[in-house]
Amino acid sequence: MTVPASTICCSGCGYTADPADPYPFRCPRAGIDDTDHVLTRMLSLDGATFPHDREANPFLRYRSLMHSYHVATARGLPDAAYRDLVASLDALVAAVDGHGFRATRSPAAGNSARRWASPRPAGCGSRTRPATCPARTRAGT
Repeated sequence: MTVPASTICCSGCGYTADPADPYPFRCPRAGIDDTDHVLTRMLSLDGATFPHDREANPFLRYRSLMHSYHVATARGLPDAAYRDLVASLDALVAAVDGHGFRATRSPAAGNSARRWASPRPAGCGSRTRPATCPARTRAGT
């Protein structure tokens, strides 16, 4: 098996899950101290590429960034077989829910440019914030 383009690591202690572990859902060091042992995916920039295709299914479009894809291909599964597996799972979801996975756009997405260009309300992002502002927790603000 080749090394996957991503690994599962504990952000609390640095533990790295074995690439052959099929269920790396919990850090084995969790519960022994006060550290938050949260497993996260670490993506190698050398082995991953950002998707450029326009697949409607996000699990196919962004597969090159997913740990499941990295493990499957590192274990020898061809890209076509992975795509077939995702398509079959998508068909099963569609049979239950009426449609498969698709990227959705926010109804307000067209207004985002206008929203970002509008001026900020008074006190928002400035050095003087109202006493009730939740962001007013750092010293000097």
